[in-house]
Amino acid sequence: MKKKPPQLSDLPPSPPGLSGWPWTESGPELPDVRSDGSAWPALSMVTPSYMHVEFLEKTLRSVILQGYPSLQFVVIDGGSDDGSVAMIEKYAPWLDVWISEPDEGQSDALMKGFSHATGEIINWLCSDDWLLPGALAKMAEFQSTCPDAVAWVGNCLEIDVHDNELKVNKPRLPASMDRMGDWGGDTQFWQPSCFFRREAFERVGGLRHYLHFVMDVDLWIRLAQVGDFAKLDEVLSAGRMHADAKTSRDVSMRESEILAANIISGTPDVARERFNRYMDLAAGRKVLKRKSHNPIALFRFKMVADGVPYRMLAHYFWERSLRSLKCRFLSGKYGGNDEH
Repeated sequence: MKKKPPQLSDLPPSPPGLSGWPWTESGPELPDVRSDGSAWPALSMVTPSYMHVEFLEKTLRSVILQGYPSLQFVVIDGGSDDGSVAMIEKYAPWLDVWISEPDEGQSDALMKGFSHATGEIINWLCSDDWLLPGALAKMAEFQSTCPDAVAWVGNCLEIDVHDNELKVNKPRLPASMDRMGDWGGDTQFWQPSCFFRREAFERVGGLRHYLHFVMDVDLWIRLAQVGDFAKLDEVLSAGRMHADAKTSRDVSMRESEILAANIISGTPDVARERFNRYMDLAAGRKVLKRKSHNPIALFRFKMVADGVPYRMLAHYFWERSLRSLKCRFLSGKYGGNDEH
């Protein structure tokens, strides 16, 4: 994995009209060792990609031009036919592994990629996100100050489809690691800026293939059960927010998976709190006005809890929801003229 990092002049020329990072600028040149004299830890990055050719080149260059001396870069494409394969082949000399073949979704692609990972520290970078210059070095320097953690989380720059900078999202970690599953409440951070220990990832079983919206949150819950997360006040990545992003398409299904992840991972109290919170929002008509927030989707656990006793999940949530709905109807909180 240790090899001379490529220089800007080694890569294909940037498309006309594009400048700055990572088109006409490289990452910083790094010393042979970290500031404390220790070796740079081996690091593996995995990029899952499918039909994202318009974003993919920037993602690839942002990793390749990090200048990191001990980097493994794996790209897993789901069989795209939009030109992504040609783009990957263009940068193949600087990739350690790349595959293009049909898969069963992002979790499947990621697990396929991580099966090739050899680094002590790993992360994934979706094909519409990118790393900031020097991100890997900043993370590795920080890791040396808290080597016992299982994950290290930095800030993330939120960008739109045109690369306009929207805001910097700083991580929010829970006071107690058993609250990691209260996503958006006690906990919030962006996946591209979260690096984690490969040994811990393998110990907790990696990603669950049946989760499609919150495979990352589910992983954080399980990693937090075997160690601590450490917070770094540096912007490490840029995460793209756009209408086609999974996290924007179906909020109800995402919430369903978060509830299921908490139950499966042994934190049902967090799931109960989130369910009550969601139903309270629905009662206040803050959720029901938006079709994408249909609370009935909270019960689609058969779709997201493969291998988990469906009757147990359905019994708990149907009983709780029916009791809640009955109380609210009797109290007059729901009316015949509610706008859904």
